[in-house]
Formats: sequence, C-alpha cells, structure tokens
Amino acid sequence: VPAPPSFDVGKLVTFEVSAGSSLVYGVDPAAIRISNSDGVVRYVMVATSASGARNVMYEGLRCSTGEFKTYARYSADGRWSAVSNPEWHSLFGNMPSKHALRFAKAGACDNATPPSSVKQLVSRLKNPNFRITE
Repeated sequence: VPAPPSFDVGKLVTFEVSAGSSLVYGVDPAAIRISNSDGVVRYVMVATSASGARNVMYEGLRCSTGEFKTYARYSADGRWSAVSNPEWHSLFGNMPSKHALRFAKAGACDNATPPSSVKQLVSRLKNPNFRITE
C-alpha cells in the first residue's frame, strides 16, 4: 500500500453522509489516487465536527467488490498511525459510519468500477445531481 499522501483541509470537497449529521465529510482531490493495477480508489477522508475536531483516515475503496479498508489514522500531533491489521469490510454491512458507502455513491464508484480519472470523481462529488447515463 502506498504511504498516505499529504492533504489540505482547506481544499476539501465535502459531501453529505446522512441528513442531520453533525459531522461534515470531505476529501482533498490532491490526495485521491485511482490504481489501475488493483482497481482501488485510495483517499484521505476528513470528518469534521461542529466544534472543529477532526477525524482523518487514509482509506481504500474497492468498487468491484463493494468493500473499503482503513490503512491509517492521522493523529492530532500530525502523524499517521498505521492500522495494525487492515481488513476489507463490506460497504453495506452494519458499520458505525456510512461515509465510505456515501463516498462510493457520490462519485468514487461507477457501479462496480472506479471512475476513469480523479478529475471525473471530483466533478461527480461537486455536482451530485448531474450524471451522464447511457
């Protein structure tokens, strides 16, 4: 797994995870990677509370199987801590947060495949109601 990329909270593209949630979720487009070799979309997810507290995770999304994995967490002192035994989890399972599923539906997955480019993914996040269908 590649090392977590740097990210800028000032450049986050946000999206809604659940109505009424006190957390705002976003990704820095510069920290998104789409791997052609394994089909995994890797990104830094930032969840910010109303008080300004942040929870930052480096994750992967495998569209073909509907799974996500958390590789590392960012600490308040500015360092990444690797998850000791990262495992793939279903996007549709009973997870405490549905941020990965919402990210997939908002643009990180096009059914079972990742988008063709980061630019396309970001465009979908910024324009959630505009989808080209064939």
